[in-house]
Amino acid sequence: MSRFIKVILILMLVSPSTVSGKESSIDGTIMVEIKNGIITYNIRKRQVPSEALLDHFGRLVMVEGSESLVTIIFEEKVPLKAILNLRGIIQKAGLENIKQYAYDPYTRKMVEILFKGAAVPLPNE
Repeated sequence: MSRFIKVILILMLVSPSTVSGKESSIDGTIMVEIKNGIITYNIRKRQVPSEALLDHFGRLVMVEGSESLVTIIFEEKVPLKAILNLRGIIQKAGLENIKQYAYDPYTRKMVEILFKGAAVPLPNE
């Protein structure tokens, strides 16, 4: 089994629903990839249209609560703007416990990406 798959399994095993002992019907892990030049969102290996994401994460809040962990795993080629937009959708649903990981599909390595603090505007030149 590849190291990447092992890491994904570990993330799923330590998710709050697994640790609490109850099986959740709503998954808080989302994969973001680029396929044929289009950004795709996948939850439990099923492609989800971007317009359905707010509804999905809203249901996660209703079922699991606003403290639920959401994990974004994205291909390193995905633009940062797309990840920030996804974080905005997740936060709009009422979730704040968000972790994101960038991965390289060729080396099968990933790294956690941390966002700290508010955005800072650039001065006009």
